[in-house]
Amino acid sequence: MLNYIRLEKIDSTNNYALSLLNEAAKNGGVRSLGKTVVVAQEQSAGRGRIKREFFSPPKTGLYFTAIYAPPFPIEDSAKLTVLAALAVCRAIQKLFGISPSIKWVNDIYIDGKKICGILAEGHFDSRSQKIDAAAIGIGINILAKNFPEEIQKKAGAIFQDERQISEIDSLKEKLLSEVCENLYSMYDAASENPDAYKEALCEYKSRSLLIGRRVKVFPLVGGENSFFANVIDIDSAARLVVRTDDGKTLALESGEVSTEISE
Repeated sequence: MLNYIRLEKIDSTNNYALSLLNEAAKNGGVRSLGKTVVVAQEQSAGRGRIKREFFSPPKTGLYFTAIYAPPFPIEDSAKLTVLAALAVCRAIQKLFGISPSIKWVNDIYIDGKKICGILAEGHFDSRSQKIDAAAIGIGINILAKNFPEEIQKKAGAIFQDERQISEIDSLKEKLLSEVCENLYSMYDAASENPDAYKEALCEYKSRSLLIGRRVKVFPLVGGENSFFANVIDIDSAARLVVRTDDGKTLALESGEVSTEISE
């Protein structure tokens, strides 16, 4: 059974979840949090990868962090993001009949615009020197409304017009429940059966926006050394496999990839 913590406004649901994990670690261990989900109506400092801001106004989106605290160390954080992305895609497709795409590694797209971001952050156990829990932050734009000018061209939502929906609060609850049920059941299945993750990865690849496309890659380390490449695959470690213009094949573990390229 899931334990929901509901907040009106917070800086970041991930920050709140990580503070809960820090406190739990001092008082018996993080597993006491189990399947805890922190939900906020609004975030004042929602964030994505590379410290980017995630616009999180009230009444138009769903913002939450799911805590995952398994009885074993977390060795592969990329796997968590892959499964979280699929959990969101499956929920949207089931509830609204829309089939989203995934832009490696953690963004969900509909009609060429980003409607969801995912940020997985680990909690470090100083005693075992391993990651013992994770905070999986998910922000979903449900209604396209009042986007800042600087993101209007890239940000999208499940619905473009509020006349398309009757009661957004009820819709948010249904989406929250569906995503979380998907998320935890997929995490449990993948931890028990490696084949479950292999099947999920196949679906992740089938939803990819990037496979077969030419992109510009911006490495997180030495990001000024960007380069062009063709995306050929996503491997079993969830790395983006690209072939550069000089014929090299690279498996990218991190970085930013843009399909908006000019050469």
